[in-house]
Amino acid sequence: MRVTSSDRYARLLALAASFALPVRGEAAIAYDLSPKFSMREEYNSNVTMRQTTPDARYQTVVSPGLNFYTAGQRLRLDGDLSYASRRYSGQGLDSNDWTARATTQYRRQTQQWSLGGGFVQNSTLQSELLTSGLVQNSVKRFERYAAPGWQGYFSDRLTADVNYRYSLVDYGKDANRLGLFGYRLQQADAGLKYQVSAEDRVSVQSSLLYYRTRDETTKSDDRSLSLGYDHLFSPTTRFGATLGLRQTETSLRQTILVIIGPSIFPIQQVSHDRKNGIIATVDLGHAWRQSTADLGYQRLVQPSGGGNLLQNDQVSMDAGYRYRRDLSLHASLLYSRSRGIGDLVRTTDYDYVRLSPSLLWRIDREWSLRGYYSYGRQSYANLSQHAQRHIVGLTISYSPPTRAGALW
Repeated sequence: MRVTSSDRYARLLALAASFALPVRGEAAIAYDLSPKFSMREEYNSNVTMRQTTPDARYQTVVSPGLNFYTAGQRLRLDGDLSYASRRYSGQGLDSNDWTARATTQYRRQTQQWSLGGGFVQNSTLQSELLTSGLVQNSVKRFERYAAPGWQGYFSDRLTADVNYRYSLVDYGKDANRLGLFGYRLQQADAGLKYQVSAEDRVSVQSSLLYYRTRDETTKSDDRSLSLGYDHLFSPTTRFGATLGLRQTETSLRQTILVIIGPSIFPIQQVSHDRKNGIIATVDLGHAWRQSTADLGYQRLVQPSGGGNLLQNDQVSMDAGYRYRRDLSLHASLLYSRSRGIGDLVRTTDYDYVRLSPSLLWRIDREWSLRGYYSYGRQSYANLSQHAQRHIVGLTISYSPPTRAGALW
């Protein structure tokens, strides 16, 4: 068998994984190394979602990448590395985006441990649309994270999992002036799942979220407890839902200037706020012979670059139709509603709607061509203003088949 340079690199990754955590009785190591590539040409009628004088731009995105995977009997390492060069017509919006992620997993008969980590560099034009909504300027965003986890199998029906994630998010120059603030985020959750029958499963999950702006001005702690239920009506129809209660405590540190005679004295003042609320998710899906449909809803607490936590409601609808083996249609509709939690940190609450149909042609097993259209509308709850945009684009992608799903 001929050994290509890709195979040599994959074997080096496999060897590194075998030294990372030696295991007695380890079987032969399997590996997979898959390059990927995409190029996109797009027209956007309002890149920065301005309410007046929309900024229309053409965009060219060239994105090479690499997926890697190596595994033995008990140990697995996989991840991806990708780069995207975004070039716009006009000045001021070009960016170079990087993503590097890796996850290692070690399993025993009844337990499994994992450790993931990564680095993401992109632009606020991509990262902030569904969080803070601040996309009127292009600013670099950097995220670093580490995520250990554990999963235990107590029986064929009962499983437990514990996960933790630590994230650092920073923004580029002049971000504070634009209303964006770096933050630290810690998330921890623990849950139990019980398979009642072949069709029904129930679950309980508790979660903790600690949010701190990098200057410690804003601190938010969120705690929640939720119950879940999943039902399989048939091999083609599923339903899932969770419902829970949350409590969010926020503190804001402010500096107040007090004038006494000819002197000015700065005084630190800390305000506190507590809010209770509901978290929920609903998911319903069905597959026909040539088509699929999914309907989902979620209300979650999520971090924001705007300096606070947000309560985000999302309703999504997705539909797909495979006209023939190499040609398929897809359409999605998303409604997102973001509101700041508490009254201490005021941000611009907003709603966002996106409608996006697309057509995918699989030229062969490795190459595909996708044409798409997208309509977006962002409206501000307390400003009586809205912005809208139209996007038309064409993407050609190279992604060879991978064996990763069947190796471990």
